Amino acid sequence: MADTGWKFPTTEGFDLNNESGIWSGWIDPNSVQADDDVSSTVYQDGVSNNQKNTWGDFDFGIPTTNIITGVEFEIKGKTNSGTDYLNFKSGADRTSGVGGHLNVAPLLTTTFTVYSYGSPTTNYGLTGADMANGNFYVVASPNQSFGGHTLHLDYIKVKVYHSPPSGSLAWF
Repeated sequence: MADTGWKFPTTEGFDLNNESGIWSGWIDPNSVQADDDVSSTVYQDGVSNNQKNTWGDFDFGIPTTNIITGVEFEIKGKTNSGTDYLNFKSGADRTSGVGGHLNVAPLLTTTFTVYSYGSPTTNYGLTGADMANGNFYVVASPNQSFGGHTLHLDYIKVKVYHSPPSGSLAWF
């Protein structure tokens, strides 16, 4: 079984609440593309719609016929209070497609903490084609029901485990 190594998104954030591409709530959304202690932030007032933002184009380089055996996510973030969520979506439409909802543990500290999700054997029903640039996105949104807090994300990175379809030869 091969893996992609840890990959950061290569596309800047895309605000799902504003299809024109102008961010209505996220500040510096492209900063999640590196582990550099510079964070992307969003404030949730508890009244507005969740400020969802998405990042993609991880450049996994997985053949579309390969079998996805597992996906791991690593997120470094913090918040001043409340519970925040991280979603991942796969599909050309950033708001739909296959994928799951990762309920991120409460980020209740005032210091950045690294959170890890998934495993080499948790594939979330994804395929090699789902992992292509333009198809796989990570979506982050603060929880609207816990208003009055700010979500800070330093980075999001993903590692994908995959193998050729059974019966095919792998050349090394």
